[in-house]
Amino acid sequence: MEKLYLIEGLPGTGKTAHAFRLKEDLERRGFKVTFFDEGNGKIPTNFSNVAVMTEEEFQPLTKKYKLDALVIRYEGRCFLKTDNLPKKVKKAVHPFELGEPSDFRIDAENYIRLAGMIIEKRMKEIEKIKGVVILNSSFLQTPLNDILFRRGSDEQAMAYVEKIADAYAKHDAVCVYLDRNNVEASIDIARKKKGEAWYRKELLLEAKTGSKDHIQHMYKLEKEILNSNMIPWTEYVLTA
Repeated sequence: MEKLYLIEGLPGTGKTAHAFRLKEDLERRGFKVTFFDEGNGKIPTNFSNVAVMTEEEFQPLTKKYKLDALVIRYEGRCFLKTDNLPKKVKKAVHPFELGEPSDFRIDAENYIRLAGMIIEKRMKEIEKIKGVVILNSSFLQTPLNDILFRRGSDEQAMAYVEKIADAYAKHDAVCVYLDRNNVEASIDIARKKKGEAWYRKELLLEAKTGSKDHIQHMYKLEKEILNSNMIPWTEYVLTA
């Protein structure tokens, strides 16, 4: 990997569209570019495709779906990749996915520890990619969501992001931050683009987790992290 770009910004800032523009620009200049959009299971900090269970939780599932050959046991927990599971099996294990924000079985402290192990392994795979890599929402948005929705403190969230920054900084990483300088405007645009179902889900998560004014809180933390210069960053303020 020659260069790592981290695209960040609140919902409604057009991260995916801007990432594609960056990809096209780099390709026109002769670079080989690999882009992983938000939610992609290969992103080091996205765990929506990794289920983590205790042995007691795992046994009924493997008895029904024969999962023993797929599981990895570590520190008393069962880890299971869910990408290629049949639809009905994936549905059954979904409540145990590490990236499920309303799963309170694993608190913020243990989440950070388990996530660190997975990030280290996934970074080794990312390192093998030739050329430039672009990751969407892997440095700020997803990690902060995962800690705050588990009722973690601001200090835990920032410590977790600092660990991620250390991993990314080894690969000439730069963060491209998209900002509207207006949280309400970002939320309004996200509601129009993503739909009311997205907004209702956000409100439901806020209610479940007690993370009041979650997006405003995220914005404050993101700016604090950027201004601490964990990794180099540049900002684009959007006016439309």
